Amino acid sequence: MSISTPLNFRPLNPLRRGAYLQHCIYRSSAFSSTTGASATITSHEISAFSGEIRWYVNLCSIEESSRMVPSTMWLGQFRRIDIPIEVPWCESASAKPTAQDYAAWYESMLDICGASFAKAFYVVASAAVDGVVFACRHGKDRTGLLAAAILEAAGTSRKLILEDYAKSGAALLLNAHTFAESWKKRGISREDYAQRFSLGDSPLRCLYSRIGRGTETPILDAIAGAAPLDLGFQTALKSVRAMSIY
Repeated sequence: MSISTPLNFRPLNPLRRGAYLQHCIYRSSAFSSTTGASATITSHEISAFSGEIRWYVNLCSIEESSRMVPSTMWLGQFRRIDIPIEVPWCESASAKPTAQDYAAWYESMLDICGASFAKAFYVVASAAVDGVVFACRHGKDRTGLLAAAILEAAGTSRKLILEDYAKSGAALLLNAHTFAESWKKRGISREDYAQRFSLGDSPLRCLYSRIGRGTETPILDAIAGAAPLDLGFQTALKSVRAMSIY
C-alpha cells in the first residue's frame, strides 16, 4: 500500500532523504487536503514517519489555517504548534512577480515578523531530537526563509542553501494545477501563475544581494536580532550548530 505525502516535503539533509530518522528536520507545504500530493511512500515508511516525526510547526497565517482542512492521514500524528507569519504581498508587484519582487517581500517578512521567525527557529531546534517538520502553505517562502536560517546556523554553504531553496519551485511547478483558486483569484492564467515557481534560486539570491553584505549568515542575523531576550535563542542556535545537516 502507498500513501500520498504533502507537496514539497523533504528533509533538510538530502543524504537522509527517505530514511525518516530521528534527530532530523523536515520542511514541507501545509499538511492539509488543500495542498494535494506529489509523491508516495509505503505503509511501512509512513509507520516509521509518523513514529519519528513528533512535532509539526505551522507557519500559516491564522486565516490560512482556518480555511485548511487537515488531511485525515495526519490527524493525531503530531503535536502541532502554530506560529503564524503573515506579511501582505507588496502591492507594487505585478501578477507575474519577479525575483526582485520576492526579495523585497522576503526582506519585509524578516523585518516585520523577525520575532515570529525566531520563535519558530527555537521550536524547531528544540524539537529536532524528537523529529520535527515545519511548513507554510506552499512550503516555499516562509518555510524557505526559516530553512535558510537553519542551514546558515548549521554552517551550510551558500551554494547548498540556494540549491535547497530551488527544489521548492521545481516541486510546486509540477503541481501548479492544485492552486487553481490562487490564479483564478488573481485573474491570471495557470501558465502566468506557474511562472512564479520557475524562478529557480533567484529570489533568495536577490535577497542575499540586498542584505548579505559583510556576513555569511544574513537571514539568521536578521532573525537573531529580533529574538525576544527571554526566548533562549542562543541555546537553540548552539544546538543547530551541533547538528550534522549537510
